[in-house]
Amino acid sequence: MIEQINNTLQILRRITENLDELGVNTEVIERSNVLIYDKLDTIENISKKRNQTTEQKALNQYEIERNNECYMTLSYVITRELQTIDNTIKNIYSDIGEIEKILKSNEEIKTNEQ
Repeated sequence: MIEQINNTLQILRRITENLDELGVNTEVIERSNVLIYDKLDTIENISKKRNQTTEQKALNQYEIERNNECYMTLSYVITRELQTIDNTIKNIYSDIGEIEKILKSNEEIKTNEQ
């Protein structure tokens, strides 16, 4: 699971860099990344506590399960935010297409006027 989180973070870093270049606000993704890093640290710390008493291990298992639930929630939030970003990018490309049509129309008008 830790590897999946790391892979997700790498993908999000690349997406965030690309979106920054497009001028899209990436604050939500960056906040999500911070939350994922926090949960990842917690999961890794729990994994290191292998030689504890049975009672403590049960408590740790409960914490792991809660962290897994948090991870799933974060995954859902990130997926939702990525969908929003995807829609924003589609809208940007649509707007660019409309602007290109207007510019082409303006060029044709200028050509016809001359």
